Amino acid sequence: MIYNYNIEVKTFMNPESGSAPREIKENAVFEANHDLTLREADQVSEQPVVAETMPRGHLSSLREHILHLPEYENYKNQPIKLENFDSVLEEFWKHVGQSPKPEEVKTGEVLDSLVKGIRGGVSDYYKSLLSLQRVGKKEFLVDREAYKEETQYRDQRRKIVHDALISDLKAFHRYCYQVLPKKFGISVATENFFKGPELNNRDFIGNWAFETEQGRRLEDAVRVIDSKLSGKKEEAESTH
Repeated sequence: MIYNYNIEVKTFMNPESGSAPREIKENAVFEANHDLTLREADQVSEQPVVAETMPRGHLSSLREHILHLPEYENYKNQPIKLENFDSVLEEFWKHVGQSPKPEEVKTGEVLDSLVKGIRGGVSDYYKSLLSLQRVGKKEFLVDREAYKEETQYRDQRRKIVHDALISDLKAFHRYCYQVLPKKFGISVATENFFKGPELNNRDFIGNWAFETEQGRRLEDAVRVIDSKLSGKKEEAESTH
């Protein structure tokens, strides 16, 4: 089936006993299960139809594993979410009313473009970083020059995406704390968004983007699974 992966669990051998120490085996198994859960969740999020091929028991197990992932728990507790950006746009349109002036329409369009750019940038950064991490597959290992060129190409792509995301975040920050309060009297809560110094920290923004998109996909996978489990339950009840 689509969701089955071949996992090679690697352990270090104890030279005296000829076997791997128990704690190393357990850690290797934990890491393998952890990676498998992330991959399956990512697949379910991108292609919900995949969940159709999974037995009910597997869906329930995958759901529980996702809910206990540290990545998922960190995402749920993260103060700066993509929804925060949406809320500013919603608040703006609510503030200007049903008959906005030309300047208000223009500002709303700029905010809308920035929010879409940030959402797209977060998703693109996640994909570009995964793409970079996956370089090194066996097809590249036989040709070191090809490996080097491919790594440089993907890293350059990641940097371009990173730069665009930071640019959109800085522009959004300027609108929130300069344009909106001065021109429209709208106050935006500072705890819901990045501070100025944080926007100049590339690593900080990169980590936030990756973790945000990863968490969003995990949350989306749980939503898809809940829907499928509900449908499977109704289907089972209808057959009795």
